[in-house]
Amino acid sequence: MTTPTLQRPDIDWRRFAEGLGGVPYSLDASLIERRSRDFYWFSPILKETLRGARADLIVEPRDEADVLAVAAACVERRVPLTVRGAGTGNYGQAMPLQGGVVLDMRRMTRVRRMADGVLCCEAGLKLIDADNAAREQGWELRLFPSTKRTATIGGFIAGGSSGVGAIQYGYLRDAGNVLGLGVVTMEDTPRALELRGADVLSAAHAYGANGIITEVEIALAPAVPWVDAVAATDDLMGAARFAQALSEADGIAKQEVSVYDAAIPPYFPNLDVPPGKAACLLTVAESSMEALGELASEHGAEVVYTKRGPESGRTRPLYEFTWNHTTLHAINADLSITYLQTLYPIDPTLAPVEAVWREFGDEVPMHLEFVRWRGQIACAGLPLVRYTTPERLRELIERHEAMGITVFDPHTHILEDGGMKAVDPVQLDFKRRMDPHGLMNPGKMRGWWSEQPAPRRDTLIFP
Repeated sequence: MTTPTLQRPDIDWRRFAEGLGGVPYSLDASLIERRSRDFYWFSPILKETLRGARADLIVEPRDEADVLAVAAACVERRVPLTVRGAGTGNYGQAMPLQGGVVLDMRRMTRVRRMADGVLCCEAGLKLIDADNAAREQGWELRLFPSTKRTATIGGFIAGGSSGVGAIQYGYLRDAGNVLGLGVVTMEDTPRALELRGADVLSAAHAYGANGIITEVEIALAPAVPWVDAVAATDDLMGAARFAQALSEADGIAKQEVSVYDAAIPPYFPNLDVPPGKAACLLTVAESSMEALGELASEHGAEVVYTKRGPESGRTRPLYEFTWNHTTLHAINADLSITYLQTLYPIDPTLAPVEAVWREFGDEVPMHLEFVRWRGQIACAGLPLVRYTTPERLRELIERHEAMGITVFDPHTHILEDGGMKAVDPVQLDFKRRMDPHGLMNPGKMRGWWSEQPAPRRDTLIFP
């Protein structure tokens, strides 16, 4: 199915930009090319289908008033608008499929307020800067992606779902994590709205297709002195069982629990895991390190690396080897590699994990992220795939699904096809009201142009 294309008049882009009342902009061709891209090339499918996406104009709002001015100009001339943070997404979320304006939010970095474990800030603030500001007052981020040092908080809310911290706090959409959003509409007269509580789900994880997120309010966690640690085991299942036990150990405070098949650690620069060993990459509270060592010994795991203060010193924090950074390191070493995103049925015996591991072997080196999902310990998968053909990739996806493994397809740019498997009526209704002309990030939301569900998918809502 091809997505419909907006019909719009020819635009004199310099004249359009100069009519924005002093909002910074760029018509530099090389800059436009760079800011029309994200990490879509993780997927060989998206690398082909999205290679031609390019904006006509880059605009850099300084505040909400600038955003309203840009939105009004785009509505008046029926110009598509795509919101961009740092461009660290993997599915073309921030890529303008139909040209027009890319709204680069990175000038909007003000911290509005921080008190009593709540941070309110503008959407362009980097996550690392948000975390540093929180730590000055004894708090820290609950959840962040492996791109913490480059990604913006608005981009994380609009394009992400979870990350480091998931073993304790689950997913962004879980109640109590995202408390409020400031959103600008693209109605005939654009407005600035505040969404609170469950209403934030109208605009969160929607790729900016139904609202321009300008401000974010999130709950924080008490700051903890963390320690990065690597534990090695003889094989993947040994690592997975140790990780399961650690995840279930309520008395051990942890922020990250991930597991890697022995084929993956060699892709990690300057991270010495004994050859042929599977690995667990962990972030654990300093006060829990003794208990971690005892638990590792019980499960035949050897702690081979520790570092106090993950972001201190010159070595990378371990989170930059986890989540989708794992895929990045592997692709940097071998361009034939791609990946999948999966969620395993909750099973403390890890039988579904073992079944997949034994069936696919070296074709699909396994990478597991242990998370809290709906109050229970679950395994999310970000396995590598040694890519050969689109047909074989589809076979791998369908075989996972036949085995009861949910696949969130990272090889599509369409919101519903990759995640939710069905049109979300809340988000679709919100788009119809907030973006009646369909100008926000067009081509990303199937429900806008078709009521057909994604092919060969169930109706599980993306967590």
